[in-house]
Amino acid sequence: METVNPETQQMLGPGEEGELVMTNLIRRAIPRIRIRISDVASVLPYEVCSCGRTHPKMSKVRGRMVQIIDIKGKKLFPIDVEEVLGTIPELGYDYQIILDKPKLDRLKLKVEYKPEVKDIPILVKKVEEGIHNGLGVENDVELVQKGSIGRVLFKAQRVITTYQKS
Repeated sequence: METVNPETQQMLGPGEEGELVMTNLIRRAIPRIRIRISDVASVLPYEVCSCGRTHPKMSKVRGRMVQIIDIKGKKLFPIDVEEVLGTIPELGYDYQIILDKPKLDRLKLKVEYKPEVKDIPILVKKVEEGIHNGLGVENDVELVQKGSIGRVLFKAQRVITTYQKS
């Protein structure tokens, strides 16, 4: 197991986040050597486990390569947005990232707020500042009432693409 820079394919050091590359020598007929699996994580600095195992350990998977959102060269995952939104207690659980063109200048979000919130403009400003401070990107936030973003049965649809892909 190793991580590589997805653009240069150069190997990254311990603790550096990149695309996971795996080698599976257990398969006898067709061993898989250096397969890029599209998961983004890091291989943790090596330590011998107290149980005696000697295999490298990896961090939690941060996302998949196809989930990367590029805003003026800054690469984000939906989980990055979720972590910032989770620090604002006035917000509900659901949110959507709106992709209205292939190259984004600003992050556009639709976020649910809790029913007890009375001053929406102040909350919008608080959320926009939180996103800017936490992620370093310009953003536009639209707050909607809790329950306005439709529920999906299996997995929440966090990224909505509104432009035609060619």
